[in-house]
Amino acid sequence: MKKIIGNLLIGCVLLFGASEVDVKSNNIQQYNADPIEIWKDKFVEKYGPFGVTDKKGRTFFYGEAVVNVSPLDPAYVKELVIAYEKALLNMQADFILQTFGKESVKKLYETFEDDSTNADKFPPLKEAEDMAQKGKIAVIMDKFLDVVENSLDQKLIEQGVSPEKLKKMTVEQKKQLFKDNFSTSIAKEAFNSMSGLVPFSVKVATVDTGMGKATKVAVIAIQSPKTIQFAKDIARGRPTNVRGKPKSLRDILPKTKEDYLKEIGLRYTYDEQGRPMLISYGMWSVVLNTKNPTRYMKKIAIAKRKAKLRAESYIGDFIKTNIQAVESQDVESVNEEIAKKITTLGAGSEDVQKIKEDIKDTIDKYFKKIKATSNFRLKGTSEVYNWDYKDKNNLVYVGSVVTWSYGQFNNANRYIKMKNSQNIINKPKVQKVHQNHAAPEINRESKIINDVEDF
Repeated sequence: MKKIIGNLLIGCVLLFGASEVDVKSNNIQQYNADPIEIWKDKFVEKYGPFGVTDKKGRTFFYGEAVVNVSPLDPAYVKELVIAYEKALLNMQADFILQTFGKESVKKLYETFEDDSTNADKFPPLKEAEDMAQKGKIAVIMDKFLDVVENSLDQKLIEQGVSPEKLKKMTVEQKKQLFKDNFSTSIAKEAFNSMSGLVPFSVKVATVDTGMGKATKVAVIAIQSPKTIQFAKDIARGRPTNVRGKPKSLRDILPKTKEDYLKEIGLRYTYDEQGRPMLISYGMWSVVLNTKNPTRYMKKIAIAKRKAKLRAESYIGDFIKTNIQAVESQDVESVNEEIAKKITTLGAGSEDVQKIKEDIKDTIDKYFKKIKATSNFRLKGTSEVYNWDYKDKNNLVYVGSVVTWSYGQFNNANRYIKMKNSQNIINKPKVQKVHQNHAAPEINRESKIINDVEDF
């Protein structure tokens, strides 16, 4: 009997002891659980790692940024919009760094493959690729240049450097010139290769940092042969042969105003004829500092215009980037600035994060200049819906949904053609036109409107 009781007591101790451990473990897990990381990990588990191209030519990229204020702050929505745009810039900087490293290794081996006498002294390809992935690009270049020092003059002549100039240069100067020319060329490829990069899914969530809570915005974007081709076609204003599963806009858009809070930025999908289509969600907010209903309605109207401008800008950035990245005279200086930063990677002068920030700032300044100087008009866009929503904390969200489609683009072209024809026939007199100048927990995820197989 005593033995039985003893066994029962031991069993109870083990049972309750295990339960206590489980509870503690669960508490730790709950405390450390980052909804953004969970979302990201599930995506990677389903579709594969970011930055790796699959058999169908599709590559996913990831970027994130923190919202600077609490969800209770009147400026929260504006800061949310800014954080989304920063997340995209972070992604683009990562994209350029990764593409630069990968292309640098590839081009270096192609450039020096005819130097068979020294081929065995080059770093193995896999080793070089691993070094590039870790950001040690400067180290890889130095290794190659040390090996081919004797044939460096010929390589520089092939780059367009005159033999007379080479006679006045030291070996170290020649090496630096080769690196500068080589890096600028690769940076141009990396910069231009952002064509067709479009957001696939967006997640906004409250994250427990251990020192308090913060709101984070995360973006997953995709680039595929379809999106790249569409980017080329839309930039040139021509029809496209890209096709996908036909969809109704009514089925794609959120069903309730609250659901619109989950959507921000650009999406790529297909219209009812299966042609590529862009949907853009702009967002802004209203500060409730007035009790006058007329002023309040005016504030709503102004915020809706700002949200619409934001939505149009996301479409405009996609279209204009693909035009300007090829045609703009400023691209060469951007490539040189990016190249100078990247070639110091792994050389001990600056860390990867600092260089990434510098590249991000360079891209940001470049795109802002495009917006300021480009006279590109967004033919084919239309606002299909606008909304406002007050949450339980009296924070007023305002939004606008703008679409670009081939149907709208063709209608705009027909209208312009018709107006031009009428102007030629009627020959109207030119007239002057006068123009009048505890914070809530956030866990929102954008709606997936395309199957990955449709990219």
